[in-house]
Amino acid sequence: MVQDADFIYVDLHGDPQGTVWYGDDEMVTVTARQLRQVDVTGTVVFAANCYVGDQDSPMRRALFQAGARYVIAGEGRNYGPADGPLYGAPLVGLWLRRFLSMGVSVPRALGAAKRIAAVRGGSAEIVSDVQTFAAYVGGDDGNV
Repeated sequence: MVQDADFIYVDLHGDPQGTVWYGDDEMVTVTARQLRQVDVTGTVVFAANCYVGDQDSPMRRALFQAGARYVIAGEGRNYGPADGPLYGAPLVGLWLRRFLSMGVSVPRALGAAKRIAAVRGGSAEIVSDVQTFAAYVGGDDGNV
């Protein structure tokens, strides 16, 4: 159940200022209204989705209204593979989850995950994208 999760990983598609996330087939998967109705109190949410880290993201705001403790997301487009070896946003999420499962604090886990993803990142664009990931706390537009 989502309500009992300590960590939630989301990898869907989003639009700038959009209020929906959708799948590869462009079918709406979840709306901001639906997110607000799910109890994720105290949860760390990692969103590989594009645009969740943008200022005034309606979807990030919805996650906080649902009780998320942290929402970790990158600005703008977030790159990752359709298949094959991980890189970019999904690689940050993988290492973040690993570090959190070892008891590392969210800020330290995110910093370490970003460093690993940057080293393995490949293109300058992907490495730059990885560096935009931030941990937003309790609805603040600032990050830790």
